[in-house]
Parts: sequence; structure tokens; C-alpha cells
Amino acid sequence: YAKPWLNFGLTRKAMKKPCLALSYGGTQKTICNQLTEWFREELQSGITNPFGYKIYEPCLYLGSIVWDSVTSVTQSALECMTFLKTLMSTTLSSLGDNSVIHWDTPSDLRVFQDYKIRNKNQVRTTLGDTLRVCTISEDTLSRSKSKQISRFPANYVHSLDAALLTCLLPRLYDSGVRSLIAV
Repeated sequence: YAKPWLNFGLTRKAMKKPCLALSYGGTQKTICNQLTEWFREELQSGITNPFGYKIYEPCLYLGSIVWDSVTSVTQSALECMTFLKTLMSTTLSSLGDNSVIHWDTPSDLRVFQDYKIRNKNQVRTTLGDTLRVCTISEDTLSRSKSKQISRFPANYVHSLDAALLTCLLPRLYDSGVRSLIAV
């Protein structure tokens, strides 16, 4: 699949989400799914598929290369995320899988993480020849252990980013800064 990908061309848009995926707890599967979504959008714009009818397999191939590249240059971030996931797993084992997790940031903001298991039900209706399908999603009383674990690293890092900005802004203002752009 390498030569057709080189001929097809890989843009910044194609690589942006997959490269950021790791910092948000993404996996190799996440990267493959993002590349597949991007590739389908490209094909819908009228570009010819260099792989014939195949979509997922070429993206799986490319995803493994992107995963290897991203993880090779972000090894310490990957180790930190693994540590944070292990920390959450241990915490849930200690407190009980159905616990609401919370922590306090250095700026005294209390952050709650509460991912519930959701029940999904489909309602199908037909009006004339048209079938409509509506999915209704409702929270249960139980919490999703897998989501509590997988989403904790990104939530924790974002809470520290917010704390840093909260602590930094008054100091900047006191030193005369009146305009700030944050990305």
C-alpha cells in the first residue's frame, strides 16, 4: 500500500487528528478510524481510490506507520498516559468501580469525572415509503470503568492546563499584559 499512498498524497489535514490522538488517550485503532474517516471524505469529493474498492485495509496499513512514528517521538508522553491510566484503574479498584472520581487542581478547582454506562434504544418509524430510525440514549446508574480509565489522562492534563492559565492570568495582568491569545 506504500506506493499508492505516496502517489495519493498525505496532507496536514490527514495527519493532524491522528497525531493528536495519542495526547487524548487515542490508540492505534483510533488513528486508523480517523484516517479512514479522512480518506472517505477525500473519496466523496471525487478523488479516485488508488486502492480500487478497498478503504479500511489501506488505512489500517497507514495507521500502523503513523502509530509507530508518533509513539517513537512521544515515548515519555505515552509512559505518562500509561501511568495515569494505571493510577485510575488502581483508584477504581480501591474505591469501587461505581465511584464518582474527582480531584482538585492547583487553582482549587474541583474536577469531577463521571462517565455513566448508556443504554441505547432504536425507534423505527415508517411514513409512506420512508423509514426513519431514531436512537435514544439514556444514562444508567452504573459508571463505565473503561471510559473512566481511558479518558482520565486527557481530563487530568486539561485540568492542569486550566489551572496554569487561571494562576497565570492575574500575574500577567499585574505586570501590564492586557491582551493574550491562547491556543
